[in-house]
Amino acid sequence: MNNSKSQVSVEFLTTISLVLVIAIVMGFLFHNKVILTSNFRKEIVARDIVKELAENINSICVVGHGHSHYVTLPTNPLGDGRYEISLHSDEASVFIDMEDINKFAPTFTQRMECTMGDCWTNQTAGKTYLGVGKPTRVRIANLLDSICLQDDLSYNLGQAGNTWRVIPFRGDRMTEFPGVVENSTDLLMYLYLNEDTGTTTLLFKLHEPGASPGSIINLDFGYDGHKRPTGLFAVADGTAQFDPDMDWAKWQYTTGLVGGGIEFNPACIYLEVTPRTIPAGHDWVWVNPNGERIQLNTNNPVTIIYP
Repeated sequence: MNNSKSQVSVEFLTTISLVLVIAIVMGFLFHNKVILTSNFRKEIVARDIVKELAENINSICVVGHGHSHYVTLPTNPLGDGRYEISLHSDEASVFIDMEDINKFAPTFTQRMECTMGDCWTNQTAGKTYLGVGKPTRVRIANLLDSICLQDDLSYNLGQAGNTWRVIPFRGDRMTEFPGVVENSTDLLMYLYLNEDTGTTTLLFKLHEPGASPGSIINLDFGYDGHKRPTGLFAVADGTAQFDPDMDWAKWQYTTGLVGGGIEFNPACIYLEVTPRTIPAGHDWVWVNPNGERIQLNTNNPVTIIYP
């Protein structure tokens, strides 16, 4: 009798153990299936986002200079975390990094840059990043065959709460508009689109026929993590100095024309200019090619975000 009870107990325990093993195995398989399904959904979402962005960039590449349109990047639909879009200067592609899922889509150009507030550039690595944590409206613009990702702004020049729209000069910088900007006793600032090189240059000029010896103009440049200029030049009847990292420019002069420019390639600009020294009695003025002159405050920085 006891043997019979023992046999029943053993069989019962064996059955329970088998059921538990099967439950554990099924739970493990179900858990893995959920993970695989979730990862598969993430891959599809990431692929669709980066593919749509690349297609919009490519359509703007095709229609050419001066055109733009908008696309809205969604939040991460599978979680609360941010994801990153990146542009690589050595690859004609856009990339997405979404919770360890990485996808890319090809573009027609490598000349892409982002001036948005949530963008930052690692210039050494040649990569620009856009962090997306909320629905983000992006303006995609073609400027001299550079593709610029921008915030939806109604202005591109701002200072101390004041905002304006600026118009760049075009054509031959040396012959077609010297009368507008030469021979001025104000420190003039203006934008030039070089259609031959596909670059944008911010220029500074002052002409003083009889300055006191040792007059100085000193400006600081800030980029708030965005891409720095790729080139610079100076014109001066005195001494011109530029920081190699293009963080500042300084001119010391006695008479005549002084100034210079910083060049951006790709042509998109995000730049803050802070006046450190502007000689007394000189105004700081933004000039548009239609003759408009915007009086700037010499005590406050000015921000240029173009186009």
